[in-house]
Amino acid sequence: MKITFYRTLLCVCVAAGFMLLACSKSDSGSSSNPPKDTVAIPVVSALLPSNGPASSLIRIFGSGFSDTLKQDSVFFNGIKAELTSASKTQLLVKVPLGAGTGKVTVYINGTVITGPVFTYDSSYVVSTLAGISGKSGFADGIGTAASFHGPSDAVTDANGNIYIADSYNNAIRKITPNGVVTTFAGGVGAGADDGTGIGPFFNNLTGIAIDAAGTLYVTDAGNNRVRKVTQAGVVTTLAGSTYGDVDGTGTAAKFGWLQGIGVDKNGNVLVVDNGNCKIKKITPAGVVTTLAGNSIPGGKDGVGASASFCLPAGLAIDGNDNVYVAEGKFTFTTVGGTYQGNNKIRKITPDGTVSTFAGSGTVGGTNGTGTGASFDNPNGLRFDSNGNLYVTETYGQRIRKITPGGVVTTLAGTGFFGATNGTVDIATFYGPSGIGIDNKGNCYVADFTNALIRKISMQ
Repeated sequence: MKITFYRTLLCVCVAAGFMLLACSKSDSGSSSNPPKDTVAIPVVSALLPSNGPASSLIRIFGSGFSDTLKQDSVFFNGIKAELTSASKTQLLVKVPLGAGTGKVTVYINGTVITGPVFTYDSSYVVSTLAGISGKSGFADGIGTAASFHGPSDAVTDANGNIYIADSYNNAIRKITPNGVVTTFAGGVGAGADDGTGIGPFFNNLTGIAIDAAGTLYVTDAGNNRVRKVTQAGVVTTLAGSTYGDVDGTGTAAKFGWLQGIGVDKNGNVLVVDNGNCKIKKITPAGVVTTLAGNSIPGGKDGVGASASFCLPAGLAIDGNDNVYVAEGKFTFTTVGGTYQGNNKIRKITPDGTVSTFAGSGTVGGTNGTGTGASFDNPNGLRFDSNGNLYVTETYGQRIRKITPGGVVTTLAGTGFFGATNGTVDIATFYGPSGIGIDNKGNCYVADFTNALIRKISMQ
């Protein structure tokens, strides 16, 4: 019994000795058994830049990030951003559309970090309000359930409704701000009959305008007439009859392929008489006179008939009743010779004095002031409430903006044709024709070849 006891005691002592020795080595901090590393807590220290619009690139500085993209996530006010690159100290992200101003949130392997405040700069964004891209048709509906065929011009009323001159459908279409499309007048075939609702006929509508009372005016190019449409849908002929060049009253007047149209503060209707290279004025009583231009194509500034135009198309009127006309770029031949379109924006004062407002005459997309800028077949024109003039370029595939001082910039469009939506630097158009602007500053583009109505809004 004693021998067994002493053997057990000896084993216990030896074991205790080994344990003390192991603890001693562990406490000594020997390099053969270093302490474990602690996990770094992620930190966001800075944003560069700390402000910007949608799609701009923001670099997030800090520590403890993962260099594996899938393990990092960044949110701007709850909207997830696109992460383009990552390291342990930097994240490069693209600001999401509609991000808003607020603190940036970063998720690293389940850890949530709140960073500094990012200030969101609103910018213009292009979207589709109504229509099916590249598919012409004639259907009422909501958004992409509706269809158009050659939408040529757009105008808005005080309630934000948009009216479209749907040229090949021979109809005026109405779109609510929510994208509900209905047929306001016409649409039953080509003709010249007056009437109400779908009863009247049109033949190739090219321009549309609206007065303070909400009455619409359209240039009915195929019929060489200016038509008036009340809010009750009653269509009458204000002036015009057959092809020609005659000033007069009502149907005694004659036009040659009407284009742009506008209404001044006194209710006078101004139209582009494209075939006659003239700008004509129609009183509320239907009396037609020539404001500027003569029947010979040219590009001369001057007063009244001493001035000349070549391929005049779109028309808009500013708050002082000055008339602005967009001139195309094409070369064409008539019995009088071969002519080159002016590719400019011309200005006409109420007394008929014509000057060049913007455009060098050369084909291009150069931004600049006045004649320092260039266009590629400018077409539709419309003013906003601040006196800025917006121009559609049918061949340039761009929307341009001109300040009251004549400074030209590109609002949207890459210069290539397409139907891409998004920020203005990637958005594309295909034959943009007319343009309307509501009282909130939203632009509505009649994207002719795409058979779409596009919206350009600040987001």
